[in-house]
Formats: sequence, structure tokens, C-alpha cells
Amino acid sequence: MTTTPPRPAAAAVSPHAAATTTTTTTSSGGGDAPPDTTSAAAPRHYPIYPYEALRAPGPFPDDVRVGEREMHLSDEEFVRVIGVTKDVFAQQPKWKKDAKKRASQLF
Repeated sequence: MTTTPPRPAAAAVSPHAAATTTTTTTSSGGGDAPPDTTSAAAPRHYPIYPYEALRAPGPFPDDVRVGEREMHLSDEEFVRVIGVTKDVFAQQPKWKKDAKKRASQLF
């Protein structure tokens, strides 16, 4: 009679082990997909106009985004007109931004 050696016990694997693995994707710029241009981190470039050209009522220059007229101000004029930097303004709630735009005739 021959005996077979005992098999090693299989490692205990959680049924959720496969679900907990994550994959990390990095973009090196050479991938198949184009870069995400809709990201909030991607800055938009606005042509700069003086405050007088952007104040309500229009008409406004053709390349001005009417709903974002404040962003067409230079950084210095933005602080003078709105009262805060563009970065601080961007972090404020919509109601506060709208109030500042109304007070500055940019709404």
C-alpha cells in the first residue's frame, strides 16, 4: 500500500481580496487617451480687458465670456474691483461671488 504525501493547505483567501485590489493609472502624456481638458485644475486663459469695457450694460468685446466677465480683468484690477484675489474668489460660494459681481456691475 502506498501513501501519498499530504497536500499543503491552500492559503486562506478572503472572498473580497480581489475586490480590494486597486489599479493606478498614470498619465505620461504619451498614452492613447487625450489629456482631460475639462478638469477644474486646468486654468482657462481669458483675454484681458479694462474694467470699463466689462461693466454692465454691454456691449462687450466678442471674445468675452459674458457670464465670467470678472475673469477678463487683470489681476491687479480684479483685486481693486472685486476686493479679493482671483484664487480667493474662486473658492467662495456662488452666492457670494454673485453678490460681488453685482456690486461691481459685472453680473
